[in-house]
Formats: sequence, structure tokens, C-alpha cells
Amino acid sequence: MTASGSSSHKHWKLNWWDLWPLVDNDKRPLQWTSESLILSPHPAPGVSVRLFPTSYTFLLPSPSAILGNPNAYSPPTVIEASPILDYIFAYFPSKTEDNVACLWTPCETLDTWKLDATWVCKRGQGIVLAKWLGRERSWSAGNPPTRGCSLGPISPFGHSRLLLVTQNHAIQIVDRVLPFHPFQMASASLLHACRGGSVDRPPMKEMINGPGGVTVCTKAAIGLGYNENSLIVATHTSLVAASTNTEFSDQTNHLPLVSTTTASPPSWDSFGSENSIHLCESERKARKTIVGEVIGLTHTFVANKIYTDSVVVFSIPSRRDETGVTFVGLVDLHGSRPNESGDSQEVIIGKVTALMIPSFDHDFRKEPSNLMASQSETISFVPMSAALSPNESLLCTSNSSWEYASNIVIHPIMRATLPLAIGEHPLEGILAASILSNRSNADILHLLSIPKIKDSDVFQVLYNCLCILKNQKFVKYDVDYTIIKLIIPLFRARGRISTAKNPDSEDLHERSDTALDICSIRALKTAFSSCKEDVGYDTEPVWNLVGLFLWFMGCLERLFRDLILLEGYLAVSGDLARLAPRFEELSDEMDGDSTSYFVPSSLIHLVHPYALRNLIDVLSHINSFRAYLDTLTASKLKSSLAKELVMDTLDKSGLNLKEIEVAIRKISQMEELRSLDEIVLEKSLCKMLPLPETYPILAKACRQLLRPEAISKARMFIKANDLVVGVDKPSPNFTPQSDIISKATLSSAPGNARMCAVCTGKTEVGQVPLPKGGGAGYSSWAIWEREWNRCMTEYDFTTCWAETLIEFCPSSSCFSDEFGDTSLAGFPFTEGSLRSPGVPTSIDNPVSRK
Repeated sequence: MTASGSSSHKHWKLNWWDLWPLVDNDKRPLQWTSESLILSPHPAPGVSVRLFPTSYTFLLPSPSAILGNPNAYSPPTVIEASPILDYIFAYFPSKTEDNVACLWTPCETLDTWKLDATWVCKRGQGIVLAKWLGRERSWSAGNPPTRGCSLGPISPFGHSRLLLVTQNHAIQIVDRVLPFHPFQMASASLLHACRGGSVDRPPMKEMINGPGGVTVCTKAAIGLGYNENSLIVATHTSLVAASTNTEFSDQTNHLPLVSTTTASPPSWDSFGSENSIHLCESERKARKTIVGEVIGLTHTFVANKIYTDSVVVFSIPSRRDETGVTFVGLVDLHGSRPNESGDSQEVIIGKVTALMIPSFDHDFRKEPSNLMASQSETISFVPMSAALSPNESLLCTSNSSWEYASNIVIHPIMRATLPLAIGEHPLEGILAASILSNRSNADILHLLSIPKIKDSDVFQVLYNCLCILKNQKFVKYDVDYTIIKLIIPLFRARGRISTAKNPDSEDLHERSDTALDICSIRALKTAFSSCKEDVGYDTEPVWNLVGLFLWFMGCLERLFRDLILLEGYLAVSGDLARLAPRFEELSDEMDGDSTSYFVPSSLIHLVHPYALRNLIDVLSHINSFRAYLDTLTASKLKSSLAKELVMDTLDKSGLNLKEIEVAIRKISQMEELRSLDEIVLEKSLCKMLPLPETYPILAKACRQLLRPEAISKARMFIKANDLVVGVDKPSPNFTPQSDIISKATLSSAPGNARMCAVCTGKTEVGQVPLPKGGGAGYSSWAIWEREWNRCMTEYDFTTCWAETLIEFCPSSSCFSDEFGDTSLAGFPFTEGSLRSPGVPTSIDNPVSRK
């Protein structure tokens, strides 16, 4: 693009050389995986992986051939991750050496991958297309969501299989019987009927010799059918000059080859792309055999669409079963951008529109969304490659210039134009489908974090999603726990907005912490259950159980302090009507009244059955654990100091856990709680806050729990250590970090911890591998630790630190002012884009992972 114009507006114009990569077929691979990893080529050469919605980026380990001679290889031209992200494939071409194909498998964290296999692709056998097959049955958005049939051939081993289409008109299947077995390949021709066999390294070099050239496959696509064991492979070929260094002979079979080129003498016009598409049906009869059959050539004209004021730069078909649309990126031929000193930091350079297949008519259900670029990059940034997010609510783009290799731009594309039924938004169905499909919902939560969307609309989407999941009669799902896991990153992201723009940001952080506490209490219950034996508990991990006990006591003290403050307010006013949850519309007489008491979110532990049940179970375990410790002598207990610590903590806490357990059990049996409308409980959970309908229950809970025999109120606010004089105390600014799972204090060595990609909690558990055979001889605690490959919120861990795990702040500057209405009724977040902060230090200066 070239720029010109006045000082107030600079005009830009699209030049022909800006679009040369389209003519030269030099598009870069770009993929957004189901775990919300964005894969793109890196000029190292290598595969760059970005963890959305953060700016944290890392490189996959390169094979020794590339590390030994990086200048001989180009960046990967094919990158493909399997649907369940158990493999990542990449193909690195070379002009001087043999081409290299690589397969990576994941390790225990999102950013640690192992190079599992590499193989050489001879010249003339380069890989054109890669596609993974699996047994996944995708869920489609709706109320209720529907589940599709199996797509494509079903793997007999239940894991992903890789399909490859090569330049020499061959299809290859790469798979393994078991994870620790070597990969095996089977190949077959795409040009004629044949039966291909399994070989360690496919030697087939099948080309079509034309007059003065060779026909090479340059583009390919694979079509899959539901409950179909066969697949359709479409290939597009080009006639190129024959290379003297490569033998183009058929070494797999001896059937005659049919040339598609003319016998006229070679000329410039005879080289280039052919005007036909080859179709071949392939089917795998056995693990080592592929049967291929040519089914004809297609010359059928379907439809076309001509644009006179813009250029088509990319086209991405939708993956949803219920939609037959493709998203088309259009870049304007010219435009203007405002002065850089203005408020706008982005410029509209085009749009993304949805076209229906096969008519190419505009999909009236979806409005076009804008393609944006930064003002500083308008002249050089033309998006050539694009990828849809796992739930197709966002779009990421990159261009063909290696100068901006790390520049990935995120565009919201989700918007509904049809009138919606009451209580129905497109996001709630998509969110429910993503949960049922076990896909990452980071893109949906990121859209819900936009500050211009009202909190009430966010709560409504969560509530509708919860109702959809509960109506799934044939799917067993812990729905309450699922919604709680969504609340943690969503409320935390909305709470990052500055206090000036969102005065309730602190309260949102409090709700997110409460949701995290509920997940932690649930994890504590599973830990004590795992260590429970026929008589008592396993005493081998006694210090680990004590660490969980100490954290729970702190959580219980915070809950009782909030109860005491609520009791104090009720004693003064005696008016439940003046209790108010945040974000609720206050009555006229309460509006601006500073005497109104806002109910803390932690009290949801006492009114919601899910949180209340987990709280009772943990209290029961801890009381049983203490009773069992009382029966042990010093010779039977690994450490008598651990026993004394538990006893002293209980004696000095001011809490009588036996009386508290009895009182909470009585609360769970209250008629008012049992008769409470389920809708009230569901909305309380989605807001992570007790609603006004639960206030009478809270008032009775105060009287039940704050009896003198159950609690010493003074000790809740004044600790014995605070009254000691002359003893060095830790600095108030120093707070030791606790393990998010074991609740123990983290060691000082930073390389030993992993960080949750969502809640940013760190852990050191689960990194010691158990022996083969199920971990016989290991304690129940060690086996429980090993189960936590993911955080207790069931989000993945990374090895990076908070300084590099920079999450997108969904501030208003990330979006255009053209959003208009701030409610979800019009679904107003198609305009604008989300910008990456740039190349993080993890690429140029990798984060130390000792």
C-alpha cells in the first residue's frame, strides 16, 4: 500500500505487489486449535505457538536437521493440529536438502511439547495438505444442542490418524497402534485405481511426464462424509519444468499413466495451472492397505461472485454442521486513515462477510464485520491468511511479510441480525456446545469480557447456558461445577477494567475468588477421600493433609468474619430489605443510601446446595481426621509435630468445627432452603452472589452458626500473635505464595512450578511420574497429586510466569466506537479488533524453564 494525503487524513491505496503472494500461492498456514493455541510459521524456521487470550508465545522444538543447518530450510508450509490436540504436524520444505516432516506430542503443560517423530520427504514428494481424522462427534449450537454423527473413517484404535497429500499425486495415512509404538505409513495413488501398501518410508514418486515438464499436485482438499468409511480427495495440478535431479518414475505399480497435458511442443503457455480438478475416492480396507479409485474430473460451473471495489484475500469454510457458509475476507482497493494524533488507533481496511455454499449469496443471518489494522501498519499489513477460533466467534489473521511474522490480529466476527427470542442469544448455545464438545471457550469468554456489554447480559448468558446444559438428559455433566469454572476467568477479566470505568471491579475479583474457593474445597474433598482408609486416614502424607487443613481453616475464618459483619448490620437495622447484592437495581429510597449493606459473595457457601454440600463433606473429613489423630501414638504417626499443629490451630482459631458441622447440616435441612425456587439458586450461582430471596436463610444461618459454643467472635479479628510484643513479625507486604492445588508454600526455586493459564495459580504437584503398572507402592496422596495434570479449575498449566502471561485487557481501546448499543440484544461486538501487544520476550529471549 502507498500513503498520501493531508495532515488530517492520510489515504492509502492497494498496489498490485501487495497482492503478489495471492498470485504466487504464498499463503502461510495458520490454525486456531481446540485448546485455543494459535499455530503459525516462524522464520527461525520453526512453529510459533501463541496461547490465546494471552500474548505468551513459544516455539516448538526443531529437529536436528533444521538446527544443524537452519539456512537450508524454509518456514513450514503445512501446519496441522489434531482435533483433540494430541499431535501437531508441520512440513518444512528445502531447496538444497531433503524436505522434513515433524510430529510433536504434548507434555504435561500447554507450552511443553516433545518432538515425537521426523521423516524425510524426497524432492518431488513434498506435502501439499495434511488433515487429521478422529472419532470426535461435534456438538452443534442450539437449544438443545445436537450431536452430529462420526465424520469420516473411524479409527480402529480410537486415536487420531494423519492424512497427507503429496506433490506426486499420492495419499498417505500415518498412524500408530499404541502411543509408544512407532508410526506406520500406507500410501496409494490418486491418479488411477490401485491398492497401496504400508512401508516405513514411502518410495513412490508418481508424476505425469508431460511435453517438456512434469505435472505436480499444488493444491488439495479432502472431503469427509458422515458415517462413511471412504473419503474424497480433490487435487489441482500444475505443469512445471522437469528437474534433472529427480526421477519421476512410478515405483509402486505398473499401471499406465494417463497424461492430462497435450502433446504439442512446450511453450510458456503450456506451463502453469490446469483447468481441471482431479477427484479420487480412497478407502482403507485394512491397517496396511489403502484402496484408491479415480471417480472422474469435474468441470462443473457452480457459481461465482465478482467484487469490483475490493479483493478477496482469504476464504474459510465454517466447521459447524448446521451452517453451510464460508467466511470471505475482502480488502478495499483504497481508503483513508485519520491523523495518528486522533483517538482512533485502528483503521478499517476491509470486511469479513459470510457467503452461503454453493450459491455464494450473502448469509442474511450474519452481518459483515470489519477487518482492522493498526495505523502504523496500514501501509504494509494486508491479511493473507486467516483462521477461525474453536467456536467461530473470533478470527485471527496474518500477512505474508516476515517483517510482521509475529503480528497476529484478532477480529470479532460474531453478530446476529435476526430478532432473537426472549432469553436466547447466539453465544449461550455456542457456549453450551463448546462445553459438551470439550473445546476451549476462551474466545467466547473473551467476547463476554468487553466492557461495553452490561453485567446483566453476561449473567443472563451464563444462566441460559446453565439451563441448556441441565436439559441434556442423555449427558451426565456436573453443570454447577462447569459454570463455576467459567466464572473464574470471566469475572476476573471483567474486573481488570480500571476502577474509573468499572467501580465494581473489586467486587468482581471477590466473586472470582469465591468461585475459586468453591473449586478448592471440592478438590480438598477428593484429597481426603483418596487418603481415607477402612480405619482412619493414610498417615504417610500427614503433612500434605495438614497443609490442606490449614488453608481450609483460613477460608472458614473469612466466611465467619463476613457472617459476623452481617449479624452486626442486622442487629443495628433489623431490616432485611436494606440488604442488597451488587449490580441489582436499588429502589428509589435506597439509591445513594450509604447505610445499605452489600452482601459479600462468600455467603453463597451457605445458600447454594452445591457449595453447601462440599463444605459439609470437608468439615466431616476434617473432624474425622482430627479424631483419628487423637487415637495415634507417636510411634504410629510419622510426625507428632503435625498432630500438635492441628490441635493448636483448632484450639486457637476460635472455631468449634464439630458444632459448626452440626449447625451447617441443620441449615441444609431448612425448609426455606429446600423450598427455594431452583431458578433463584441457578441465578445466584451465575452471579456468584446470594440473591434477595435467600436473605431470610442467611439471617437464620447467622443465628445458627454464631452461637457462643460454635465460635469465639473476638478471635476472628484479633489473633494471639498480634498481642505479642518483642517478636519479629513478617513484613505486611510479604505474602508467601501457596500452591494452587496442595495449598503448601511454594519453594523459592521458580523453575519447579507451573502456572495455570487462567487463574494464574502456581503448583509444584503432579510432576513426579509414577512407575509403570499403576503406581503400586506409592501413597494415595502421590496418586491423587498425579491426577492434577490440569488445575483444579480444569484449565491447563504452562511453565511461564505472570510477567509473560499477559492477558488481553478488554479495555475500550481494543474496540471501535462503532459498537453502538451496549446490550447483547443486537450482539454488538463485531466491529474492531483485538491487538497483540507484540512479540513477547519468550521468542527472542526464551523464558527460562529450568
